[in-house]
Amino acid sequence: MVIKEKYEDRRVEFCGIWEDKSWKFKIYKITHKNNSPADKKIENTAKAFAVKCVTKFIDIAALYGLGYIILHKGMDSNFIVISFWAGENMIRTHAFISTLENPYDYRDITETGMNVCVWDALIHNFERNSWVENILKNPDDPQIDKYMNSKFTN
Repeated sequence: MVIKEKYEDRRVEFCGIWEDKSWKFKIYKITHKNNSPADKKIENTAKAFAVKCVTKFIDIAALYGLGYIILHKGMDSNFIVISFWAGENMIRTHAFISTLENPYDYRDITETGMNVCVWDALIHNFERNSWVENILKNPDDPQIDKYMNSKFTN
């Protein structure tokens, strides 16, 4: 096993909430110390991917129009991770990758199963806990605004 770099925390930035028709997504940026934060072009690419992702397999489980997007500029590649809630307690995740040399040329890697790294997992865990506290523990009055206004910070 070869580890290229000792683990260090990465900068995580909450960038707000994006609304499109009946969907709301929180947007986060994660940035490796030698990379620059995702720019508006990458953010717009992620939004276009999200619009496509939410229309796939819509008959599998109920969708709630709520999710989050991670724009991760990493050590040796860049990722867009799109996650949204389905079937009360399930998260659907789609992942896209680009190289550092071609940062706008993303390809879908969802089917590889390689879609959550240790830094992304911090956000996934936070979002899971917020979903449980604000939605699942309040079945008669889900606190959607509280969920959407909660944000991971490091």
